[in-house]
Formats: sequence, C-alpha cells, structure tokens
Amino acid sequence: MKNKFLGGIVTSLLSGLLILSACNKSVQSDLGGEGDADTTVIKNKVLFIMIDGAVGDEVRKVQAPTLVNMADNAIFSWDALSDYENNANGNYLTWANLLTGTGADKHGVTGNSFSDNNFSEYPTIFTRIKNARPDIKTAAFTATKVLGDNLTADANVKQSFDNNDDAVKGAAITELSAASSADLVMVQFHNVETVGAAGGYLASNTDYKNAVLAVDAQIKEMMDAIAARPTYLKENWLIMICSNKGNNTPFVPSAGEIWSAFKDGRHNTMFLAYNFTPIPNFRIQSAAKPTVIPYIGTAPLYNGTQADNRRATLENNSTLGNIGATGSFTIQCKVKVPVGNYYYPAILGKRAGFSNGVPVGCSS
Repeated sequence: MKNKFLGGIVTSLLSGLLILSACNKSVQSDLGGEGDADTTVIKNKVLFIMIDGAVGDEVRKVQAPTLVNMADNAIFSWDALSDYENNANGNYLTWANLLTGTGADKHGVTGNSFSDNNFSEYPTIFTRIKNARPDIKTAAFTATKVLGDNLTADANVKQSFDNNDDAVKGAAITELSAASSADLVMVQFHNVETVGAAGGYLASNTDYKNAVLAVDAQIKEMMDAIAARPTYLKENWLIMICSNKGNNTPFVPSAGEIWSAFKDGRHNTMFLAYNFTPIPNFRIQSAAKPTVIPYIGTAPLYNGTQADNRRATLENNSTLGNIGATGSFTIQCKVKVPVGNYYYPAILGKRAGFSNGVPVGCSS
C-alpha cells in the first residue's frame, strides 16, 4: 500500500472551501426589535503560501515565531510528504503535485520540464475554479516565472518575479489590502530553496535558517495586511502554508533495509492550515511521522495465470498461509472485482484445486 502524501491535501481543501465561498454564511442576530434583525454575511477566503525547499524537520528546528504561534491553533505537520515515490522529486514535479492534487503518473511532469504534462486531463486548481465557478476570483504571485507561466495561467490576477521574494510579498500585500481582493490568493517563495541548494537544507546552516526566518516575517506581514482589512470581521480566512519539496539528497537504504519516503529528506515537507479569524476555529492537531512504517515486511506472492478468471496461485512458500493452532494473527485481504464474468473459490482458505467442491481446511 502506498503512503498518502499531504501535497494533494492542499488542492482538496482549497476546492472544498472555494466551492462554498459564493454561498456565504448568514448569521442572524435577533435582539428583540421589530423587523430590524441584523444579518452579517461571512465571506470565505484563502491565502495559500508555498515555500520551496522548506524541509519540514529543519523548519521545526528553526522555531520561526510566526509559524510556531500559528501552530498553537492549526492542523499541521513537520513530517509531511511531497510524494511517496522514490524519484528525483524536483521543483517542477512537486509544484505540479500541489497545484493539481495528483502525482506524476497523472499530471505527467517528472523532470525539469513541463513538456509532457497532462494538465488537460488533470488541470490546476486555477483552471478548475475558472471552469466550475468563474465568479470566484483568484490571484497568483510567484517568484519563479516558469511556475507562473505553466501552472497559474488561469488565475484572474497573476504576476511573476525574478526570484525576488520581497517583490512577491509586496504584490501579495497589495492584493490582500484591496477591498475587492481575490477569494484565493496564492504566493510562492523560492529563496529558501536557492539557499538550501547552495549551502545545505539545514537549520545549522546560518544562511538557510535566516532564509526561513525571512519568509516567516513575510508571512507575518501578509497576515497583518489581512487583519487590517476593513471587512476582516466579516471574513473567514484559511491560511495554508506548505513546502513543495525537501532537500536534494536521496536516501540510500543499507543492506536489508527498505526505502521509505519518510526516511528520504527529499520528500520531507511541512504543512500548516490555520483559520485566521479573531477567534480561530481550529484546534491544534499535529500529524507526526509514524514510529512504525506500515505495510513493510514479507507477504505471499500471487500470480494470476488465467485470462478468464485470473486465478491466483501462491508462489515460493506454500506454508506461508498456515496459521497454526496457537497465537494471534491479523489478516488483511484485498479483493479486486474485474469487469465481466468471473467465478472465485473461497476468498480465504486452502484447497487442492479450483474445480467445484468443498474447500479443504479453514475457509471463509
């Protein structure tokens, strides 16, 4: 079973929130007057911040003050995954992961090129919103032009800057301060990735630490701009912050060790979802790396050999399914039902053959 990665959660949460954004909540307060009930309309808005190259565990060590304070009322993880496949996991791939909510097997981006993309079938969040809800306004401010050109083309407002995070922040604050600001504002910072690639993605690297702290201060400025909005008390803001990828060092398993995305620093990202209202609605919820990685070990090998009904045959160790008379056992069974006619024997059991008859031994 593949481990789920949190990159796709970004698109799922954004989609769910924005689908409802035009159906704003109406809160009625009847204080006993005649015909003067006060109706307050609450408008949902999203600020989505992508920090390239922010390794989750290293960002945790930096203890950046804005992120630490937000985590007190947030759903977050320093052990998130950008992907679950053992691949190069570069910027192009992970940008596409985040903004399409799918992996390389669907969106088609695998290297430092968008030439083989499949965005027509698996479009970005901006394209989906444009097609499904054109009344919802989106804005994208990116530090990398190639990201802006290929992944934010359908945003209503879009600006790219030449690896200038300060300019990105300034443009975002201008948008966030506008009376008619976008319902979804996406911001991409790239300096943490640039510094990490040059000198190491480590909190012990002073330049990397300072780059993380600089982004943290920029996030605080954007939140201050939101809080200063005249309509802030009538808005429900979701602040989502995540990194696109971890470092650039592949994890090489030792003899007998199994590769895991959780052990590969290239995949270690951070994720934080924060409800930015006068009284935040989110309770603290942290998702930590599992102490025991599930679904690692040995299992019987099944090999379907017949075209009609795909009967499975147990290979290698014919005693592997023998439970015995004592002990406790957990059995996981997954069944794929194909299209067409099929005839299966007992799902769990032992029998000498597959002809009609009574299964031999334990059956279910």
